[in-house]
Amino acid sequence: MPRCLKLLVTRAKIIGKNLLSEFIDLKDHDKIYKRINSEVVKPYVLKAFKKDGTYIHVEIEAREIHYKGKKARIAAVRDISERYQLQEEIKIGRERLNRILDNLPGVAYNSQNNTDWTMNFVSRRSYRLFGYEPEELTNETNVKYTDLIHPDDKVRVRETIQKAIDNDESFEAEYRVYNKQNQIKWVWERGKAFNVNNDFHLEGFISDITKRKKLETANELFLKAIEASPVSIFITDKQAFIEYVNPFFENLTGYKKSEVIGKNPRFLTSGNHSEEFYKNLRKTIHSGQIWNGEIRNKKKSGELYWVQTVIFPIFNNQGEITQFVSVSEDITEKKQTLKELHHAKEKAEHNEARFKALHNASFGGIAIHDKGLILDCNEGLSRITGYSYEELKGMDGLLLIAEDSRKLVRQNIEQQYEKPYEAFGIRKNGKRYPIRIEGRMIPYNNKLVRVVEFRDITEQKEIEKELVRAKENAEQSDKLKSSFLANMSHEIRTPMNGILGFTELLRDQELSLQQRTDFIDVIQSSGERMLNTINDIIDISKIESGMVIAHMQDINLPALIKELYIFFEQSMKLKGITFKLNENNGNPVMLLHTDPDKLNSILTNLIRNAYKFTSSGTIEFGYTTSKNHINFFVKDSGVGIPQERQQAIFERFVQADIADSRVFEGSGLGLAITKSYTEMLNGTISLESEVGKGTTFYVSLPMQATINSQQTTPSELQLIDNVLQQNKLKILIAEDDTISIELLKLLVRDIASEILVANNGKKAVEMARNTPDINLILMDIKMPVIDGYTATKMIREFNTSVKIIAQSAFAQTEDIKKARAIGCDDFVTKPINRHRLVETINSLFMND
Repeated sequence: MPRCLKLLVTRAKIIGKNLLSEFIDLKDHDKIYKRINSEVVKPYVLKAFKKDGTYIHVEIEAREIHYKGKKARIAAVRDISERYQLQEEIKIGRERLNRILDNLPGVAYNSQNNTDWTMNFVSRRSYRLFGYEPEELTNETNVKYTDLIHPDDKVRVRETIQKAIDNDESFEAEYRVYNKQNQIKWVWERGKAFNVNNDFHLEGFISDITKRKKLETANELFLKAIEASPVSIFITDKQAFIEYVNPFFENLTGYKKSEVIGKNPRFLTSGNHSEEFYKNLRKTIHSGQIWNGEIRNKKKSGELYWVQTVIFPIFNNQGEITQFVSVSEDITEKKQTLKELHHAKEKAEHNEARFKALHNASFGGIAIHDKGLILDCNEGLSRITGYSYEELKGMDGLLLIAEDSRKLVRQNIEQQYEKPYEAFGIRKNGKRYPIRIEGRMIPYNNKLVRVVEFRDITEQKEIEKELVRAKENAEQSDKLKSSFLANMSHEIRTPMNGILGFTELLRDQELSLQQRTDFIDVIQSSGERMLNTINDIIDISKIESGMVIAHMQDINLPALIKELYIFFEQSMKLKGITFKLNENNGNPVMLLHTDPDKLNSILTNLIRNAYKFTSSGTIEFGYTTSKNHINFFVKDSGVGIPQERQQAIFERFVQADIADSRVFEGSGLGLAITKSYTEMLNGTISLESEVGKGTTFYVSLPMQATINSQQTTPSELQLIDNVLQQNKLKILIAEDDTISIELLKLLVRDIASEILVANNGKKAVEMARNTPDINLILMDIKMPVIDGYTATKMIREFNTSVKIIAQSAFAQTEDIKKARAIGCDDFVTKPINRHRLVETINSLFMND
């Protein structure tokens, strides 16, 4: 009997039996009958039952023969179960890989390193980037990837790839491509070449950087406009310290940028203006108004010069002044010209040749007119207006003014107005342009006439527009920042509700000791969670730049899950929602190596999201485990998310466009933070949802090996306490908050021989000076009169031996560095942990 039949049954039991009914699955019968009736049957795969009732996959190949005078079928049966199982696993693996690639913000690819970069594989997100489905890019008869690359970039990209191949290294390139709609996009590509059977293949990743490139281009254009401006521009902060100067400022003043950044512009003061002048200037701009006037300044060389200056403030979204911008034009030459003209007026003399030379030297246009009729002009007026000198002489000067500005100009002529003002001119070609006009009455040919300077301020106006646009962009940035902070407030309110709520419950005199302990634990954990949330608010601005890092440690996972369940349980009951918890189907993971704050934030956001969008029904959360991953889930029976919005909800400030969405509060930021934190933990987040039936979010994290962190045990801490109690310290607490003072007294009472208190920095310095035997100072950084930084500096001038520990709610790296730089021996962060404080004190005194 053939070997394959032994897999099914013995020879004796198979003779005379119907193979279909005995060994083949009923649903495959019709398929086999059709194949039996054909002359030659190609190999096909079926499930066949074995003797013990189990089944295997077999491949059958049959054909017709003559047997004992009759037509019969001979069949070869081969067991392909292992091959079939391997094919199924490959299929599942390919689907899993595609799901992972679909969640990446770009396109993964594999191509041959030939002239056309023939694509062997392209991930499904190719449609979002290029407008082409993967099948269109991998079909050689359809679209070639090289056809998508901008012609000006092809050679550069090819050379970059070839260089990487020659050096056996990865490559990166930024270049332009055309999408299916023939639109140009900028992309960033990273990849590497691999040798497959002496045939180089490229594998890599392509992402869309069009928005970044557009922003870079816009910023470059704006910076070029400022840098190339023919006027002096500098920007200060709200305290009037210089933050930026353009090249013209350097050329005009003789000061280099590095010499003036961080200084007050008063170093330019010439001494020609009174203190009242500058007082009125400051009063004007600090009131939010624009100041426009002439100032005489002094260059680095000591040379004096005049500028026509406009200073205006920049406001944030709350109407607060954040910066000041100064735009100045050098008018020294013009002032000299006008001075000469006034001198001629006072002496009643007129030297036409000299006057011609002076006003022709002006960069502006100068005209002498009698009631509007131009008597004479300089070459500058001809350059500005486009008219020749001959055409200008004898012309009605109002024809050089735009029609809507003529009434103002005529009025100023009649009133002999002598201050600068702005209007619009009209050139010979009909083009309208902005001008600044300034006039004076002078004697000319034995009568009083008016000399007027016309200054084309087109470039200045363009710069002002650019500055206004920059101000608007800054305001928009402030709006986004305000929106961000406002929408993050719920991240603080939730733990605060826990603190206030359980604090109120503690007022109940009938509570048992265990209940009080439990409530205190919840208050403490809520306080810690609120502190972590505040840190997250600070960190979220750094997420995209990669500055936030995960703090991995071993955590008690059941405790974290139970805390979450208790925290949300009461709210769920009040809303009528059945709240379920599933910890790995009854087999909880006891220890998990991860960042507890990030994991807590991820699950809190998902549960809160489910609660928000579920009016009644069930919410279930928990986790399951696979070979190398722990898979958290939050499942609700709420409103669901439309298919077309399921990716957008992970973007900042976005909620899905669900029915009656106006009833749901929320920032739309929670899922963006959740996604960022998940990726930070090397995990993935996905969802399944159906409108009207509910949503399930999945967060899959790698199961890393746990690490036994070296922490001080209670017995070790007691030993430290005992050592310090034998050598008690004289301690000065510098703190302005009454509650914090009492807490610190309790924390150090067992190791202190005497405790002194100073409620501001000045008193702390005085007490340290008058009590030289103080061993330790707990210095609060933020105090009235004198802050902790300044107080520490002053103490170090007369006492270098006393130990000083800075204590502050500011926990940023730069704050800690600053504290150590000015003389603090160590730094503890509020809220102060007793273990951490005792360890810090011990490390300072046990090493002496």
